[in-house]
Amino acid sequence: MLAVGEFGRARAIKVCAEAKPTIDQLYAKGGNHPMRNAIALAFASAIALVSVNASAATWPTSVVGVWHGYANTSDVVFTLITQKPTGKCPIVFGALTDNTYKTTGTLTGFYCPGSGRIVLLRKDGAGHVFQSFRGNLGQSSGNMTTLLTGRFVNYGQQAAFVEWPFSVEK
Repeated sequence: MLAVGEFGRARAIKVCAEAKPTIDQLYAKGGNHPMRNAIALAFASAIALVSVNASAATWPTSVVGVWHGYANTSDVVFTLITQKPTGKCPIVFGALTDNTYKTTGTLTGFYCPGSGRIVLLRKDGAGHVFQSFRGNLGQSSGNMTTLLTGRFVNYGQQAAFVEWPFSVEK
């Protein structure tokens, strides 16, 4: 705090002398203070914990395999057979079986391992697209179950287009 007036300099020195020093000022010559050490340890631990958690979970590099779950109210199985080996978002091929309505169809789409984004188009026996699935894979670590969730749309129905949820796991 700076005082102004005839005795400004003297008052400024007095005010500064009365100010309480900070912990860093008291222990600037290499001394240790329990509170400062505790804060530093807590901060370092938090950084290490965040770093471990951020690097431990990743999106799978491949979605090939059998995925079980539900699309709206139907019991479904996504069987993803092939994933092309190149590109940022490789092409994926497979089949979808609807156990509730006893139907099957082929799946074609792409999966982006860098973001977990996936898009699959379901085709009927004549090769016409009638459903579109858009979703994301969850990041997983170790032997955890991998989840794929999103929304799908039926095309070609009499009713207006409506999105429904789907969720499958592998």
